Amino acid sequence: MAFAKVGKTQLISFAKKQIISKNPYSFEYEMNGKRLWEGEPEDSFIAEDGREIPVYRDHRYNLKKCWSVYGPVAALRELISKELVSESTKAFFKECIGHRTITKPFNEIREEVKPYIEKHEDLFISKNIPDIGKRLMKPTITETVSLINRKGTEHQILIENINRNVSKKIKSGDKVLEIGYTSGGESVIAFEKCGLKAIGIDNYYHDAVEATNRHECVVQNYKNEATFLRGDITKETEIEESSLDLVYSLSVIEHITDLEGAFREMYRILKPGAVMFHRYDPYFHILGGHSHSTLDSPWAHLRLSEADLERYIKELRPYEAPVTLPWIKNALNRKHSQSNVLALLSKAGFKVSMWQNVNMKPENQQLLTNEIITDCIRVNNDKALTISDLNSGAVAFLAEKPMA
Repeated sequence: MAFAKVGKTQLISFAKKQIISKNPYSFEYEMNGKRLWEGEPEDSFIAEDGREIPVYRDHRYNLKKCWSVYGPVAALRELISKELVSESTKAFFKECIGHRTITKPFNEIREEVKPYIEKHEDLFISKNIPDIGKRLMKPTITETVSLINRKGTEHQILIENINRNVSKKIKSGDKVLEIGYTSGGESVIAFEKCGLKAIGIDNYYHDAVEATNRHECVVQNYKNEATFLRGDITKETEIEESSLDLVYSLSVIEHITDLEGAFREMYRILKPGAVMFHRYDPYFHILGGHSHSTLDSPWAHLRLSEADLERYIKELRPYEAPVTLPWIKNALNRKHSQSNVLALLSKAGFKVSMWQNVNMKPENQQLLTNEIITDCIRVNNDKALTISDLNSGAVAFLAEKPMA
């Protein structure tokens, strides 16, 4: 797949671009083949200005298994997948995830999972299950090797694509930084399979989630020389100035609230002529709520004010609210439209070599009504939103640090 090269006047002209491919770096957008909602709303939410926002029964879970981001629930699901629980616990799990929100207090779910964790302590990364977190069981050696091999193949494809679009080619022995490794660190290690020296950095969502140290289990399963740092990319890190050949992230940009500071630091640590590649899921698309602020009708997370969004979650998802609201506040970038991201890249000194905005499938775009568009743009009038932002399924970009 050849990336589209863009000039200064073309940076946000990709609203109609669609890519259909199995290549992991073509960013095909999937919705599980399900209808987003059907029938009449089961409830409604009245915004502070009197607007009525419908609450559909199955919309949220049809978009994504939103319950899976909550640690105690995720732990139960992993135990069930390994056939380690009773039938009554399976029934408990089904009841507690509900059809659009968790239906039981977290302490009750913890009590259900507690005896299994005590019995199978050796299978878990930690006995202390965080409120937010997935993949809580230790990966097996087979699982680790398989994922690192797959990621290595994907990274090689990416490097080949990057090298077709930049002057300074990435070569064996070059140094790469991947931002974000809380999911396990396999991706960081996989860069070594491409002949690169790999570093990972993570701040655990500004401590909005508890560190599970899954990457330490992965490191034990797979011999490697990767370095894992605990640090904040929005501030000056311990990484030496002008020392990196590639900065990479996948599904991270949407979690960086101080994007200006992050781009400034990435510019500092990249060598002149070096590049960075990021792919992210913007907050402004239909799934942009990232489970926590994904609500129960299309783009509802953008149709509500800050106060209304908080009240909505407290009223309609009372058991999730205590852990979800801090996460939304501290670990989700809700400010940066595509034009804003491009402006910040320019301000930091980067030259954008490629910009891809992959639209949703047509059947999902049809859900974006005039009423929804009007609400989204009016409520977010300080964010320079466009239809392209609302239609987006994913954004990917390649940016170079100019030669000195």
